[in-house]
Amino acid sequence: MSAGNEEVSEILAAVLSFLIVGLGHVVINGQTKRGAIWFLGAIAIGLVLGIIAVITLGLGLILFIFLPLIPIGSAVDAYLQAQKINSGEIVV
Repeated sequence: MSAGNEEVSEILAAVLSFLIVGLGHVVINGQTKRGAIWFLGAIAIGLVLGIIAVITLGLGLILFIFLPLIPIGSAVDAYLQAQKINSGEIVV
């Protein structure tokens, strides 16, 4: 969707990345690697938190309150990346 001079939707990129971490990066911004890193990072963090919860006999479950920060961060990043794309900045 981000080919040529075509503007990308910042809001749509953010919403998609909030619903499925990294999806807005891939589908709207055309940033496949960045979206994959967000997605795989979210899975890795979830696994690590799960392992911590098991090791601490459930005490580590309190850390799961921080999990919503991952899709929020992904959405904010997708939005800011879309803004950079629309302003003509070179994004990696």
